[in-house]
Amino acid sequence: MVTADCSGILQAVYEGVLDEVGAEISLVIHMVPRIGEKVIVGEPLALVWSAAGAQSGVDRKVREAFAIGE
Repeated sequence: MVTADCSGILQAVYEGVLDEVGAEISLVIHMVPRIGEKVIVGEPLALVWSAAGAQSGVDRKVREAFAIGE
């Protein structure tokens, strides 16, 4: 599970970034909040599954695809 590192409104999701990360390391990524929804620090942004198990740096890469603002 990838969690939010800040609170605010989900402004955008850069799907191209998620596609690249998913293809690069064979992930299935399920986005939890929808654009326009409020997120709070620690809440899930995405659920991530990998056939290869845990991958280093995946959380950061997935988190970068979510634009959270006011």
